[in-house]
Amino acid sequence: MIDIPHNEKVSIGKAIEFLRKKKFKNDPAFKVERFIEGVCSKATYMKLRKAPLKESEIYDCLLKKIGLVYPYDGKRQKSFLAMEKECVLSFVYRYPNEKNLLHHLINEYKRSNTIYEHLKYLALTDLSLSAVDLLNIYEIIDSPIKEILMNHVIDVLECSDPKIAAEIQHRLYFQTIRNQIDYLFLIIRNEQYYEAVALCERLIRIATFPKDQAKVRIAQLSLIHSIEPQNFNEKASELQKDPLFSWIEDDWIHICALHAYYSNERQKAKEFFMKEICCEKTFFPAILFLAHMHDPQTKFDNSVFYRFDVTNFPIEYQHLYHYFEMKFTNVSFETLENYLWTVCRKEIKEFYPKTIIAQLIHDELQWISEQTGNRARLYAFHQQFE
Repeated sequence: MIDIPHNEKVSIGKAIEFLRKKKFKNDPAFKVERFIEGVCSKATYMKLRKAPLKESEIYDCLLKKIGLVYPYDGKRQKSFLAMEKECVLSFVYRYPNEKNLLHHLINEYKRSNTIYEHLKYLALTDLSLSAVDLLNIYEIIDSPIKEILMNHVIDVLECSDPKIAAEIQHRLYFQTIRNQIDYLFLIIRNEQYYEAVALCERLIRIATFPKDQAKVRIAQLSLIHSIEPQNFNEKASELQKDPLFSWIEDDWIHICALHAYYSNERQKAKEFFMKEICCEKTFFPAILFLAHMHDPQTKFDNSVFYRFDVTNFPIEYQHLYHYFEMKFTNVSFETLENYLWTVCRKEIKEFYPKTIIAQLIHDELQWISEQTGNRARLYAFHQQFE
């Protein structure tokens, strides 16, 4: 009789429990007692995640209850493995057909009802999964696609509270230079500068592909902006002359724009931001800073302000954008102040870096208070953010 390999049973058990809990959120039929009814005792089920059970039938029955099967077909497993290796090679070395390969692979997973493929499909497509959920899947599957999955974990962490990254840092594994570079940007974002400097220096030594080398250099410039601002302009000029510059020109413009804005070099910042708003990808947050620096007594150029449809951008960007839209159409100061306070202020935490948006909102509240003579909201803002 074909049996599930002994060394896979604990992973299968963990996968079953992971999927049961996910389904239980929306369906009470997946409560443990009902889920195991007619299959095994609760004690046996609790053991299933920690030690292999002798009977493969228990795994098969529980998998069937969640609409899945164990992939006993060795030929199918080899086929998936070959496809995954091809996909990861494209992912790592950036072949033009990377997205097509990944899309093809996801479609294959979607058609499969095998446990491992289902988990990979979830990991690549379910946007509700947390970084911890993704790591749980990462630790269950044994597949080349783990490299892509770890990249996805980092993407999720970039949108999460830095405390979450710190709590699960010991579970992060980086098998590729690309993973390490993405992690470098994450820890710079989370202001872990000591660790970031060490990793950046290491990656400068070991990165070999031109695009990887360029990304490490732009990360280094971002670090210098944060910890050695007095050296920023010199390093930025050096990087602009580097043969790798074409790979990172857009990122370079963005960092230089923010640095000039931080340094109160407003004219220089405007020149950089004007370059950014020409591209939909970088329209935000550049348009917000341009609007903030614009003289409120002068009409803002509609061809600039309304260059792109903003409805597909994050809602926090849309809200600040709407504030400036109201400001330029002479809405009352009371309405502007209330909107900043009740809407935009509450979304500061959604921005990165949040300090620069906090300063922008502070300056707008200060400008309003200078027009009205009422500084109550400005003082309250000081108490919250200073």
